[in-house]
Amino acid sequence: MREGGLAARLSPQPSAHGRLGNVHNGLILSALWDAAFDRGLVTFDDSGQPQFSPCLSEKARGELRWQTAVALTGHHRQRLAWHRKHRFKAKK
Repeated sequence: MREGGLAARLSPQPSAHGRLGNVHNGLILSALWDAAFDRGLVTFDDSGQPQFSPCLSEKARGELRWQTAVALTGHHRQRLAWHRKHRFKAKK
């Protein structure tokens, strides 16, 4: 497996120019974080801190090994709001 991270899309919406490559519509995450994010098991608040779904076990949370907040722009925050509303599993 290559080193580095995967680009996790925050929302399915393309950029204003119709391209999916908008830098504000993605975060670089490890493979574990990317899989959990795509499944709605984790998301991030407006300060870049993770929010864990109650569907995610304590063991799985421990494997994610969270260290620092994710740096976000205003555009990231807008798209993360979409992720929290439409993808994040806030309830079991």
